[in-house]
Amino acid sequence: MTQEKRKFEDWLDYARKAKRVALLAHISPDGDTLGSTLALRLAFLAMGKQVDVICDGDVPDNLKFLTGSESILHPEDVNGSDYDTAIAVDVSDRSLLGKSETVFDAAGIRMVIDHHATNPAYGQVNFIRGGESACCLLAYEAICALGVELTKEIGTCLLTGMSTDTGHFQY
Repeated sequence: MTQEKRKFEDWLDYARKAKRVALLAHISPDGDTLGSTLALRLAFLAMGKQVDVICDGDVPDNLKFLTGSESILHPEDVNGSDYDTAIAVDVSDRSLLGKSETVFDAAGIRMVIDHHATNPAYGQVNFIRGGESACCLLAYEAICALGVELTKEIGTCLLTGMSTDTGHFQY
């Protein structure tokens, strides 16, 4: 088994064991960080987990159509120690978590899923594949590997992230 495959399998194992999950988007949220976090939120809910999406920033008006966007919390509104697992989603450097960094640090298990080659693997468990066009591609792979059925709502979140991070499939 390759090292990358082993890291992915470890990431999946920790995701399966998580009970109360904080999914963390980066500051100045865009379509990829929101599409990925909201798709993963729906997947974790389908698995029977308690999950919140937390972002140090507001959802842009053009992304408020995404299922779950209305439920996104700000870091000052949560207690980070309430989560056994925190997952930074599409966050290439922990400083881009903004005030959500305290939520990340308070969780017992700190995970990362990201497509930026510059990511220093700051989580305890990391699924990083630099060079992918969008984090939503990794989220799709994780959701499928977790055995969650792809719904229209999950697909819309994933497609939004892929579209926005590729300039609507121009690059």
